[in-house]
Amino acid sequence: ELTMYGSDLEVLVMSPGEYELARLMREPTPADLGDFVMSPMPGTLVSFTVKEGDVVELDQELCVVEAMKMQNVIRSHRAGATVGRLRGEVGASLKADEILLEFERKAEEPMAA
Repeated sequence: ELTMYGSDLEVLVMSPGEYELARLMREPTPADLGDFVMSPMPGTLVSFTVKEGDVVELDQELCVVEAMKMQNVIRSHRAGATVGRLRGEVGASLKADEILLEFERKAEEPMAA
């Protein structure tokens, strides 16, 4: 960051070789994680309240994650989705953003690139 004459600017200094290579690089496309429910924090998976094949509603309780002696209810962000696979194991330690379960992809939904 550079401050000059009262203006704040972000500056990136590169060698000529780095600049040439950076020009050829594409911006990474973010992964589509809409079919997954992930742990929002490190903790322990206490229980699942759904099973594979269940159809869930928006804000329905899916599982409970315990972190720092507080139980956090993880809820569905999709309505009418079918639970495809439970990936977490009850009692297991979780990392932040670890996938807990995934929803089945409907036949008409295209795969994200």
